[in-house]
Amino acid sequence: MPGTRRSVGKLERVSRGNRSAMILIAVVVFVLTIVLFVSGNLMQKEIAENEAQETRLAEEMQAEQARTKSIESYGEYMQTDEYIREAAKDQLGLVDESDTVFINEGG
Repeated sequence: MPGTRRSVGKLERVSRGNRSAMILIAVVVFVLTIVLFVSGNLMQKEIAENEAQETRLAEEMQAEQARTKSIESYGEYMQTDEYIREAAKDQLGLVDESDTVFINEGG
């Protein structure tokens, strides 16, 4: 029977070592789980912010494209005779033959 006592004592020491290792592994897994959970939440917030920024930038881009089209249209209009005639009337006082002109003699 002396051989069995040694075996039992040795098994108890091995069991305690295994128990400590298992507890350590469980703690490490728990810590990693918490870190991954926190990182995942931070990533989700960042993704939501990036999506909001992407939407805002897309809207700004559409507005700028509309503005560019408006400027291009106005540039084309500036090349027409109608624009040149209107500019001459406003800035130079051009009068067409069909216009009625009133002259203020009192002033």
